[in-house]
Amino acid sequence: MDSSPIWPTNPTAIRAMHHTGQFNIKYQIQARQLCKNHPDAHYCAYLFRYLREFAILYCDYVCFIAANDKHKIQIGEGVATSTGVRNKKSLVGINSTLVASDHDFTKLSLTPSVIFFIDVPTTIEDSFYHGNVFVSYKDTVFQPSNAIRHATEFFNAIQLHYTFIPPILCLYTDGGPDHRTTFGSVQISLICLFLRGDFDFLIALRTAPYHSWANPAERIMSIINLGLQGVAIMRDSMNADLEEIFKKADTLDEIRAAANKNIDLKNGLHNCILNIQQMLHSRTERLVLHENHFQHYDPANDQNIDDFFKIILEIDKSLNISETTAEILSKKKDLQEFLKTHCRIRHYSFQIKKCNNINCGICKPIRLPLHVFENIDFLPDPVPSNSNTDCYKEFETIYRTDTTEQFRPTLITAIENAERAPAAILTNTKVRDIIQCFQCGKFRCLYSEKALTAIQKSQFQHVIDEWDYSCGSPLVPEDHALYNVLF
Repeated sequence: MDSSPIWPTNPTAIRAMHHTGQFNIKYQIQARQLCKNHPDAHYCAYLFRYLREFAILYCDYVCFIAANDKHKIQIGEGVATSTGVRNKKSLVGINSTLVASDHDFTKLSLTPSVIFFIDVPTTIEDSFYHGNVFVSYKDTVFQPSNAIRHATEFFNAIQLHYTFIPPILCLYTDGGPDHRTTFGSVQISLICLFLRGDFDFLIALRTAPYHSWANPAERIMSIINLGLQGVAIMRDSMNADLEEIFKKADTLDEIRAAANKNIDLKNGLHNCILNIQQMLHSRTERLVLHENHFQHYDPANDQNIDDFFKIILEIDKSLNISETTAEILSKKKDLQEFLKTHCRIRHYSFQIKKCNNINCGICKPIRLPLHVFENIDFLPDPVPSNSNTDCYKEFETIYRTDTTEQFRPTLITAIENAERAPAAILTNTKVRDIIQCFQCGKFRCLYSEKALTAIQKSQFQHVIDEWDYSCGSPLVPEDHALYNVLF
């Protein structure tokens, strides 16, 4: 498009003098830094601050991990495919051409997973971006990211990183389904990690929705991109029979189903990307964060995960690794008792602490000094400041006090918009009477848990005789005897 009618090509040329109009416009490159906001963002920011201050308070005993998964790296099928990272100029031979396929409809891919062991500073003002980074490249087909796999890999990485495992573990992750602390599968996995690592105290905290950028592990992704720049990858070939079977499977589910029927296909797919994984490991180990070279760890296999899960059978022998939905877990009495006595569950956090009860058959003896263990309390919930309700209280003023989630913005909104009547009451078998709106003339059903007594019926009759009901208005005032009886 020729911009000369409204914009001079060269502002110093003579013809630019003829452009006398002024427009409030400018040239600008589109940035991809737009973030979606969430009502709990400020609330979660304070939770993260509390977690960091907690880690500083017990820095001699803490392992602080930030973890995250990067976007998938496509693996080429018969042609080298770019990793998808923005490229810069690279050194190549004088007669070479640096080129790769740009299509993204490949079947196989790798998922980079980052485990960032943070060096806890001495003050909250200091940086939390120093430490050691562990990276793995997982096969998306047979090594999908889920809660139990993450927990297994956390434990394996902790064993690699520490000679003596600290007694306190702090985890900070994003809010994906593999890290959402309200999910039963995540809670089960964290309990396994707590027991397997023999931790005295564990805190798992997640970011607010759409705010994964707040995770320190996110900054590691930009460094990993350096190792993926100018790289194109392609899997090795399998034998003709396996290639024919693989050709007929298009989706991940179809590939997994075919591999379940033919173990040779699963082994073949594993072997055909092995060289790619080793090459990426080699490139990743050359990356550095503050003079600390990145390290790679092997993804957990199915046997590792099964062995890791078995420790939770000490709590409830009926637990199954494939049955971790909230509905199923709610029926496990022994597990629910453990959650009640050892855990604190919040919308954005899950915490576990040893009970230090000699009669407990689950908790091992505490590893912390007794005076330190007795001084540790669960991470508090943010509470508005008395002087400024737009901010929350500081950690030192609220730690070791009883708090609840009552000030979480989304919870406040949910309570305000919620139906006052319990959902179980709103059924046809519990309709006790009807009332007519004097404005629209429509009839509304009235519900109660039990049939109204003679006195309650008399009170209700007095109500409808005294005033005209309108749709949406409360049936009776809050101080009336029928307020929590009739809905």
